[in-house]
Amino acid sequence: MTTVTRSRSRRARTRLAGPKCPRRLVVSGLAVYSTFSLAALWYVAFTVDRPTSDISHLDESHLPEGTIEDAPPVPHMSSLSHLASDQQISQGSGTTVTSSFDNSSTTSAGPAPICTDRLICHHFEERLGNCLFQYASLLGVSWALNRTAVFSGKPEMDQVLQTPPMRLDGHPDLEKRCSAAKTVFEKSCYKFDADLLKLDPCVDYRLGSYLQSWRYFDQFQTRIREALTFSQSVRAEAQGIVDAIRAQYSNSTLIGLHVRRGDFEKPIHMRVGYPMAGPDYLNRSVSYFQTRHADSVFVVASENVNWCQANMPAGARVVFLDVHQPEVDLCVLSLTDHVIITFGSFSWWAGYLNPGTTVYMKDFIKPGTQLGKLFNLNGEDYVYPGWIPL
Repeated sequence: MTTVTRSRSRRARTRLAGPKCPRRLVVSGLAVYSTFSLAALWYVAFTVDRPTSDISHLDESHLPEGTIEDAPPVPHMSSLSHLASDQQISQGSGTTVTSSFDNSSTTSAGPAPICTDRLICHHFEERLGNCLFQYASLLGVSWALNRTAVFSGKPEMDQVLQTPPMRLDGHPDLEKRCSAAKTVFEKSCYKFDADLLKLDPCVDYRLGSYLQSWRYFDQFQTRIREALTFSQSVRAEAQGIVDAIRAQYSNSTLIGLHVRRGDFEKPIHMRVGYPMAGPDYLNRSVSYFQTRHADSVFVVASENVNWCQANMPAGARVVFLDVHQPEVDLCVLSLTDHVIITFGSFSWWAGYLNPGTTVYMKDFIKPGTQLGKLFNLNGEDYVYPGWIPL
């Protein structure tokens, strides 16, 4: 077995992402946020009128720390100059009226107004895997509804992607519109909420929270994959790691393996229902690929490499990655030939971004637990079609 290391980056580090939907859904109404900017005020507004379905049973004390392919491309901020002022609404009678920031409009008798240039706003929350879900889902909803998606928070996301998210930060007029926008939340973080695709076409919206369902964006799969292309620096570092492994194990099939443990190892997390991969799952998934690719080499990324070293099946050829910035590890996993994932948003994106076969834990939903109640039957809104349960 081999360990691949690299020097630490000077950029601010973020930790591997994990699904913390229950805690966010419960305590968001209790948190006290900073009010040093308009963007922060907008974030405070996200805590108003949160729906209680699917989460009324949760108790904070028991929660962990912690196909339309012609959609428009992800816009740049330079393309939003026309959005900074009040919007023009064209009416069937040929007259034009102005809609103010309070989303009201003056209409005359005749056909319903045709509204354009509406916003859908979002504030990034938590770590990389969660932010990727929020970004992809907001883009999918915005394209489906012919809106412009704008974001605040998590400035490090600008360094992760080749095309950074559209930012409202530093644009007072856009901040004002998002601050005055109507707030809507998903009903559950792991279920698709069709109501989010039925928004009033003449109203700006703030949309939350985690939006962890492929159904929000899969109809725009080609565009989404383009939007989620890693930045050149991230790709270069990850490609260098993968090239070194391929040079050491020539003519081999690389199988990425992400093992989420870390905070999941705490008893409080297990009580909530967060599932961890055990030795039995590693044996099943490693054997699955070994029977299909005798030349398999497993490239392991985890917060707990020591546990992985002690529990990987005997005889497997394994490379254990040093802990890099999460976007680099995620990019490495996306560059392998196939991938084995465990539970968590970071693992999910390793499966989605990898072009080969993805294997996942079939028993990741723990019936009767607080987390388990947030999924629908068999987790079908969460598990991507075509993935193989083991």
